[in-house]
Amino acid sequence: MDSPQRTYLAIALNVALLWAVLSILAIHPPTINLRGAVLVAGHLTGTVLVASFFAGMLLTEWDKASAMGHMMVSFFLFFLSYTMYTRFINQPVREPIAIVLVLTIAPLLLGVVYMYPSYWAGRAGQILIRLFASKSTYRKQQTSYEDSSPHSYVDQDSSEAPDPYALLGLSADASPKEVKQRYRELAKIYHPDKSRNPRSAELFMLIQEAYLTINRRIES
Repeated sequence: MDSPQRTYLAIALNVALLWAVLSILAIHPPTINLRGAVLVAGHLTGTVLVASFFAGMLLTEWDKASAMGHMMVSFFLFFLSYTMYTRFINQPVREPIAIVLVLTIAPLLLGVVYMYPSYWAGRAGQILIRLFASKSTYRKQQTSYEDSSPHSYVDQDSSEAPDPYALLGLSADASPKEVKQRYRELAKIYHPDKSRNPRSAELFMLIQEAYLTINRRIES
């Protein structure tokens, strides 16, 4: 899914949540007093925070301008759909000026009011998705490394010394920087103090020897 599709999905989710809250309030209408106003504001704020949280998870870029724009577009589409609903399904709207004001001023005002709450909720969503993504990437790397060459050399019954590049899972033309990076990655996985592999000590020694051998070849 590309970036525009993610943006459309985030806005559609926000509008759907706003309609869900409106449906709940229609079934259980609040009283017209301070308590009712607080209840409506609480429902609206909760909806904005949840929608922004998921928007932050979906979108790669999320700043204060993005949060305000996201809220303004979402509220505009919500008010537009609600106006169309009341115009054609429920009852005709007799004040066209009120429609214009609702579709222009209300989205702008609400976008400004909820800019910071929306921004921080979206940031929380981004942090969460990045945390899970980093863990998933680490697991994939670890699985890939554990299935790579060092295991095969432990069981190899040969008098010939293993190729150090092949042991590290590198090509013979790998740069010193790539060698060093690969050595550090494998050393973290197969270190005897961290790995549960019963042969971690053997694998760790093989990795070290391969790294030292490559370094001697580069220096010579």
